[in-house]
Amino acid sequence: SNATDGGTHHGIQDISIMRTLDITIFNPSCGYLAQRMAREAYESTKPVYVRLDKGDFMQDYLDLGLTFYNGLKRLRDGEITVITTGNMVDRALEIPNIGVIDLFQLKPLNIAAMCWEMGEVRKLLTLEEHLNIGLGSIISEFLHDEEYAIPLRRIGVTTEKVIGSREYLQKHFGLDVESLRHAISDW
Repeated sequence: SNATDGGTHHGIQDISIMRTLDITIFNPSCGYLAQRMAREAYESTKPVYVRLDKGDFMQDYLDLGLTFYNGLKRLRDGEITVITTGNMVDRALEIPNIGVIDLFQLKPLNIAAMCWEMGEVRKLLTLEEHLNIGLGSIISEFLHDEEYAIPLRRIGVTTEKVIGSREYLQKHFGLDVESLRHAISDW
């Protein structure tokens, strides 16, 4: 979100770093989740990391029957499913005819809930405004450990040094809606 300040100001490595610690990792996509995560962090006896994005949250999805303790929420069904987190959830929802899962608790991963969601999935995409060693690695490890033979494509940021607006950087790294549509249709 601090795009024009250069790579030293880009928060694209935090999830992968925090995964190495005995810590809970949250990444809210809406205000409701941010509130719940703040409460969870306050009440927790263990360390909690809440990744907050700069800017507005997407509209709350309270009416979708959110169960906070699952750590994830399927927002739409589809044989090709995007698993994403934080501000990228809103981006994924802009693409019709694909499944979307908001994984708002990245660690610990709720294995039972993830297994439940894999039922009708034929292809998976992870989408993150982070290096692919965050959410992409979490899902890759999950698929391997649980022995799912579901093709996975990880879309995220690389370590290439690029400076520009957030919109420019998202387009450059394939995180904009047009690039995502192409990635899905080409697959």
